[in-house]
Amino acid sequence: MRPPAVLRKVRAGLVVAAAALLLLAGCASVATSTDDATTPGTAGTPGTAGTPAPDWGLSQADVTAVRAGTDPATVVLSTVQPVAQECAGDPQVEVTVEDGRMFVTVAAPVSPDTRQMGGHCADGTAVGEVDLEVGPTSSRPAVLVLNRAAWEPDTAGGYQPCDPNLGCGTPPADPCDGYLATFVSGLDVPQHTWQGIEACDGTWLVYAVDPAAALCGPAHYGDAACDVPSQLRYAILRFDPSARAWQLQDWVSAEHTCAQVRQTLTELPDAMCVDVEQP
Repeated sequence: MRPPAVLRKVRAGLVVAAAALLLLAGCASVATSTDDATTPGTAGTPGTAGTPAPDWGLSQADVTAVRAGTDPATVVLSTVQPVAQECAGDPQVEVTVEDGRMFVTVAAPVSPDTRQMGGHCADGTAVGEVDLEVGPTSSRPAVLVLNRAAWEPDTAGGYQPCDPNLGCGTPPADPCDGYLATFVSGLDVPQHTWQGIEACDGTWLVYAVDPAAALCGPAHYGDAACDVPSQLRYAILRFDPSARAWQLQDWVSAEHTCAQVRQTLTELPDAMCVDVEQP
């Protein structure tokens, strides 16, 4: 059983399960299967045409930028790898399309020497570029997932990384409606922990966490017959508009009074904190 909350609920319908909050970053998920055929790119050794030696392998390349191509139906992916330039071939792509999103694996051939510790391949970085056909601007994918990272169209005809906290698309106007994915994913709590938004006014947010339910185990999660002592705590966060994220200010237990909380959080509004009436 949860004890009476020290902190008042000031907004109805704001209790959100952690699993739902994590869906804020869902646009970065990767398709596991699709009926579309893959489309391979091309590869070659730096400065030459043709195929690298047979003993070269493929290594994932980091995508650093996606700009408009000379062909209106293409964009250009800029890539970098932590190997010497002569140790990497031209990048190549494999593409699948699903539900309006294009999932792209970007890799480049690398010399076997990259596996040798202290070898010359570790000295420097290899940069490359590869064209990616995305279609005309009017029908381009709303999201590119490049090596598991989501990108969305920019205003210059290319693509830009989606916000790591909010995912893709226009950010919510109300900070209470999102922005918590990074904080929640960083919580070190057991599976089946009860958690959710307890109060929010757009500047301050109180997030309640009670791992006691996890002690019942998955088979009895939510079972009224499983009664364990509450371990309720509150995370008090403040919204940082410049970072577009909630910043942790303090953790308090359910036994804290408002006077105790305000010893460190002097600006916390009255509406966010009320003392529990003792029996």
